[in-house]
Amino acid sequence: MWSVLAGFGGIFIAHIPLLGLPALLAIVAFQIYALYSLGTSLRMSLVWLYCIGLFIPIVGLLILLVISGKASKVLKAAGVRIGLMGGNADDIRD
Repeated sequence: MWSVLAGFGGIFIAHIPLLGLPALLAIVAFQIYALYSLGTSLRMSLVWLYCIGLFIPIVGLLILLVISGKASKVLKAAGVRIGLMGGNADDIRD
């Protein structure tokens, strides 16, 4: 969910002169990293295709929301309490 929040922030940051483009590139890099890590953890096929979809502005946020929802379902099935920004760290065991 942090990458989704960063995506919403990127919509507003993109319009700031001199700061917008570097910040937006950093946000996209973070989103790609987060999506790829989450997708490989969930053993999803074609994760790289979803990463390419992040470059389409609104579609990228929708992709992140769908993948985050799938991760939440997996965590709930494992008995982890899910809050607004993800799972409860106290419920996760090594």
